[in-house]
Amino acid sequence: MNQRFITFLTVAEAGSFFDAAQQLFVSYQCVSAHVRSLEEEYGVKLVEHRPRFALTAEGQALLETLKKIRALEEGIAAELDGSGPEAKGHVTLGVPSARYTEIVPRIVPPFKKEYPHVELEVAYDYSNLLQNQVERGILDMAVVTQYNPRPQLNASVLLRDTYLFILSDRLLQVCVGSRAQEVDDLYKQNGITLEQMTQFPIVTYPVGSRLRSVMDEYTAQTGRKFHTVFASNRTEVLDALARTDMAGCIIPHQICGATLKNNKRQRQENRLHIYPIDFEGRLQNSTMALIWHKESALAPYKRYLMDLIGKRFAEYQKFEQRLE
Repeated sequence: MNQRFITFLTVAEAGSFFDAAQQLFVSYQCVSAHVRSLEEEYGVKLVEHRPRFALTAEGQALLETLKKIRALEEGIAAELDGSGPEAKGHVTLGVPSARYTEIVPRIVPPFKKEYPHVELEVAYDYSNLLQNQVERGILDMAVVTQYNPRPQLNASVLLRDTYLFILSDRLLQVCVGSRAQEVDDLYKQNGITLEQMTQFPIVTYPVGSRLRSVMDEYTAQTGRKFHTVFASNRTEVLDALARTDMAGCIIPHQICGATLKNNKRQRQENRLHIYPIDFEGRLQNSTMALIWHKESALAPYKRYLMDLIGKRFAEYQKFEQRLE
């Protein structure tokens, strides 16, 4: 991009000739001369100065074109400077708070092995906040639950998320008595409903999470309350908590592999029951997706990270076979 276009782009984004001059380390007169030269060459007025600074329709059209050119140039630079083990750069990834300990250990080691000189920064938050940060350019990409399409974002579906209820055999017998075997067979075949979950003490998720919102809405509609022991989104501790016989726990199927492995190490009577949860249509959007901004330049190391995330999530698709 030539200097005149760079100058106009800086003026348009700064909203001021004076501020643009400071950013470019040139004089006000130099900035003005570059913009005037463009106006003369194309025979249009690009900027209005009164009553306040504003782009004309032609100026706005030129701005949009120059932004596309800049994105293309940044993409070319990324292509040429972002591949191979010696590549340097920085990439920011967002993951949901409740999935941090499940996702990060599977992603970071292989990425750093492939790109040891690229700085990988992983942030965690609620999915709606991560999505906003990708839109604003704070994050390069993010894994989100309950993805809501936005015109500025690209998305790749990773997983159709489902939830499971894990419960110790002792707690099942305490809560349903002699019906334990009958109830176990029923829940394994049909899943457990929210109404049926109200008879057990449970660990639920914090206020603000989508699962907590669904459960609070159910209570408001039906008057049935859950026997909540406490709330936590630290999913890595839920299996251990369920094995204390204190409460049943709700887990995403993504982390059920740990429960299955732990069950294999236990005697039959000490294994946790695993029941699919039937939300009866209340959990409408359960899509997990990888999102990134449509205008972002994707260096090879960023695309590698995206491919790596996709492969790791593909492993979770085998969950149903493992559960059987």
